[in-house]
Amino acid sequence: MSYDLMRRRQPVVPIVSYRNLEHAIAWLTLTFKFRERLRQYDEHGRVVWAEVRVGEGDIMLCRIDDEGSTTVPGTSHLVVYIDEVQTHYEDAVYAAFWHRSDLRETPEGLLEYDGTDPEGNRWTFCEPVAPIDPRIWGAVLADESPERPDPATCSREEWEAYETARQVLEPPVRVTSTPAGSQHSLTP
Repeated sequence: MSYDLMRRRQPVVPIVSYRNLEHAIAWLTLTFKFRERLRQYDEHGRVVWAEVRVGEGDIMLCRIDDEGSTTVPGTSHLVVYIDEVQTHYEDAVYAAFWHRSDLRETPEGLLEYDGTDPEGNRWTFCEPVAPIDPRIWGAVLADESPERPDPATCSREEWEAYETARQVLEPPVRVTSTPAGSQHSLTP
């Protein structure tokens, strides 16, 4: 399959930034078993861009330069769904990945662990192990938005139930203070 065709299969691709991209590539492929796909070099022979593959997805990696970069290292948090998270965890332990949590089951039905890479980016690796209805752990499915009753014909209890459900899905918006020069800011 061509490179362009492979890229079209993944509509959203995360980009993680590193100051030492060569070290990051080596660390990610050793510790997380990512597969390196490509590298791009600058005129000094330094890697400035790379792509790694995990499962059927890609993660783009870029070098942070010291001149004019607006990217801050260690500010990403990626959640990666994989098969065999137990084996992945054991491989990470074997590769001396010390800045990690223990493997755990979550109320959301996932087996997961997370940790921080050498430049401070947070990674969570997880595998679904049990089908769990999101409502059990307090989530509301967006496509289950309540139907609006007719206020002229519904009971007070029906209207209050609708308002309660709607507020869970649509938190109120409030005006807050803003930086100088702004008129207002909307925040949930």
